[in-house]
Amino acid sequence: MEIKFQKEDEYLIVEVKSHDLDEKNTSYFKEKMNEALEDHPPYLIMDLSSVNFISSSGIGSITVVYKKISVAKITKFCLMITSENIRQLFKITGLDQYIRIFDSMENAKKGILSEEKLL
Repeated sequence: MEIKFQKEDEYLIVEVKSHDLDEKNTSYFKEKMNEALEDHPPYLIMDLSSVNFISSSGIGSITVVYKKISVAKITKFCLMITSENIRQLFKITGLDQYIRIFDSMENAKKGILSEEKLL
């Protein structure tokens, strides 16, 4: 698994470069996400476009990140997911009611500034 950080204006884009987010790599994922949150970016977009599978451990790790951000109330957070299967996973679990999900980077950048969902 590789995780890349890219700053664009006020956005911190965290690109998860892995086909799977599961128990084999969630420790590394959490460690890298803690690094990303150290600078308290105003807007954090997690790019999951390379991810094809997320286990319950992966969902749990993303939920932990969301909760940290929600408690701190400093950073706005959203996910950019291109896979219909992964978006369905968030819908089935009900997490799409809490975490904003967008289907493209352009929509994520626009949508994170507002409260609407642009799927």
